[in-house]
Amino acid sequence: MQNIWKFTTIVLLIACLAMGFYLFKGKSSLKESGTISTDEINVNDVDYKKKQNPIFSVANNDYFFQNLTTIQFLSDEYNFDTISVNKIIERDIQYINTGKNPYFIKDIKVSCGCTIPSYDNKPIAPGDTGSVKIEYNSAKKNGFNMNKLSLYGNTEPSERSVYFKVFVKVSSH
Repeated sequence: MQNIWKFTTIVLLIACLAMGFYLFKGKSSLKESGTISTDEINVNDVDYKKKQNPIFSVANNDYFFQNLTTIQFLSDEYNFDTISVNKIIERDIQYINTGKNPYFIKDIKVSCGCTIPSYDNKPIAPGDTGSVKIEYNSAKKNGFNMNKLSLYGNTEPSERSVYFKVFVKVSSH
């Protein structure tokens, strides 16, 4: 019986090591692909300016967000009216780049797990309009709900937020 436990422990250890190697090897690096994502940037790295995203033009790529800009949401607050419980709605929240440099979104956060944001990661040119598509799920919600959508990018401060509200009506059955 003791030999079975020893054997099982060794097999599990080998499986864990193999899985860890596979996951580590699967991550792309700058050396392998020639590109780097914002998650791989370490600001303490003295060579960080050499790590540039080739998708962006050289003039707008100084450590992704060196050239600050400003954005403004097309509405101060979005009202999605009344929906019934267990519904999923999709809406676009739009903003305009009011600055002089392209706007890059680095991250998006929402105040509730009921909301899933998605966006096109292309830079928004000065004067152009960008949008974030949100998918709101009213499951387990009741009454008035107000949520916050925060965009993080090359603005000062980096967070720009807008609120949206929705009233979830529970059916009377």
